[in-house]
Amino acid sequence: MSAREELQMHLTLDDNEPRRGYYDRLLAYVILDGEDFNHELVKNGYGRVYDSQFMKQDSYYESEETAQNNNRGLWECTDVSTPTPTTTPEPEDDQEDEVNDEDIDLPPVPDDGDYNCGDFDTHEQAQYVYEQDTSDPHGLDGDDDGEACESLS
Repeated sequence: MSAREELQMHLTLDDNEPRRGYYDRLLAYVILDGEDFNHELVKNGYGRVYDSQFMKQDSYYESEETAQNNNRGLWECTDVSTPTPTTTPEPEDDQEDEVNDEDIDLPPVPDDGDYNCGDFDTHEQAQYVYEQDTSDPHGLDGDDDGEACESLS
C-alpha cells in the first residue's frame, strides 16, 4: 500500500426508486468508507433533496432543513433578511409589440432535440425559436439574413 490511504467506495440502490431517474441519471447512494456521501453533501449544504419516495427521505429532508436554517453551503446565499431589489425596466415604445412566450404556441421539441422548418406551422413560431439563440443551432436561417424558415412566410 502506498503512503496514501485507500478509500473504499460502493454504490447502493434504493428499493423504493427505479435504477434511473427522469433524466436517465443513475439513482444510487454513494457509500464512501462506510458513510453515506450523498447525505453528507445534503447535511453540509452542498446538495439538495428532490421530491421522491426514497427510503432515507426523512433523514435527508431533516438534514436539508438544518442546512438551510444554518445557512450552510448553498443555503448561505439565501438570506432573505437583506433582499436585493430587482428593478424592472420599463418597455420602450417599440418593444410593446414584442412577442413573448405566452403568445407563441410552439410545437413540441423533436425527440432528437433539433427543430427544422417542417416542425413549425407558422413563420412566427420558427422566428421565435431562432431568436432565442441567433447562433442558429437548428439551422433555421439558411441564408443568414436573420429570417427563419422564410418558406413559411
